[in-house]
Amino acid sequence: MDVIKAETNEKMEAMKADYNEKIEELKGELHDARVEHEKLEKSHEKLRENSNKNCSTSINNTLLNHQGMNYLEQQSFLNSIRITGVPESPVKKDPETDKIIPEDVVEVVKNIAQKTGVEVREEDIDYARRLQKPKQQQNTAAPRPIEVKFTRNVIRQKVISSRKSLKGTGIGIHEILTKTNQTIYNEARDMAKHVEKAKSVWTWNGVCTILVEDGGKKIKYKVSTVEEIRKIADRHL
Repeated sequence: MDVIKAETNEKMEAMKADYNEKIEELKGELHDARVEHEKLEKSHEKLRENSNKNCSTSINNTLLNHQGMNYLEQQSFLNSIRITGVPESPVKKDPETDKIIPEDVVEVVKNIAQKTGVEVREEDIDYARRLQKPKQQQNTAAPRPIEVKFTRNVIRQKVISSRKSLKGTGIGIHEILTKTNQTIYNEARDMAKHVEKAKSVWTWNGVCTILVEDGGKKIKYKVSTVEEIRKIADRHL
């Protein structure tokens, strides 16, 4: 009987030892799995950070590229202006050939400049032309705008600076803006219609400026995005 009991105890101890060994193995495997999981979590976190950085960098690069292209395009207009509201000369024909005599747009521009007090000579004009195709009914249709490119920026700046003298004549002298800058200018003008404190909006070399009078102070804001315009509107409502 004692022999059987001893054998049973021996087997139980062997089973217990085997069980404890397996428990330790499982603990070791569980520890290794946790360590591996933590490594994977850290690796995923780095991937997320790098992805966010790359995404942010990509967005910033896109914005910088757009701003750079917009700036370069605006620079190409630094010698140019657009004139609106100038009546078109009646159609004339050469009595000998019966051919239509083209409107002398250069002479038209010189006369408008003279009205502003600026002397513009023919050699100061690279080109001057009506935009769009001729209207069929010149008497009822609004006159086509005139695009002018001067040979020197200094002449263009003089004409732009003196454009206020044409107020009330129906003739306007405007900068030629890129699509982006035109959108910003239009948004600023629309905002000024709804915000009483916004007194004036203009552009100079493509940069849009908003004049606000608030609390007895005059504040000039140079804006380059629609978001900036909205913030100004919220600030001075």
